Amino acid sequence: MLEVSREVRSGRIACLNWPEAFPAQPEVAFDISHSGDALHLRFRVQEEAVRAVCAADGGRAWEDSCVEFFFAPREDGVYYNLECTCIGRILLCRGTGRHGREPLPEALLQGIRRRATLGTDPFGLRPEPKAWTASPACRPAATSTNAATSCLSRTTSAGLPLRPRNLTFIVRNILML
Repeated sequence: MLEVSREVRSGRIACLNWPEAFPAQPEVAFDISHSGDALHLRFRVQEEAVRAVCAADGGRAWEDSCVEFFFAPREDGVYYNLECTCIGRILLCRGTGRHGREPLPEALLQGIRRRATLGTDPFGLRPEPKAWTASPACRPAATSTNAATSCLSRTTSAGLPLRPRNLTFIVRNILML
């Protein structure tokens, strides 16, 4: 368990959720913090092959090399799933389970700053070992003192749960949807 605070917290993701379907286990490390007005995530990934075909925010990010951040700002069963591809494409959805999640509006995606070390243009499949970094930063329109329950994962290597008790902001636009 980690607490999201202004201090940068680091960790590794070493669990493989679906080994039969996705046997490759990339090395994934992360940093997480907040600055009072933004949540900062940085994922460092080393994998045997990298794929980037998703050309726009809101697209099929899960089909590319990507990282995910899950958070539940309230205890009503609804959680949010932020996916960021190796070229910085974002998918942000909400729902109560793995299936049937609702994509959030493009206006919210535009408020997520991101940096990706592999550039921003789709390039298909690169079958050689590759390291990449994705750094999304979510800046909410307003702040809240509500706590969030979160977990962090990578599409083929997931698992490390986070319990932010000190998260001093929640995206009000998301909560108001």
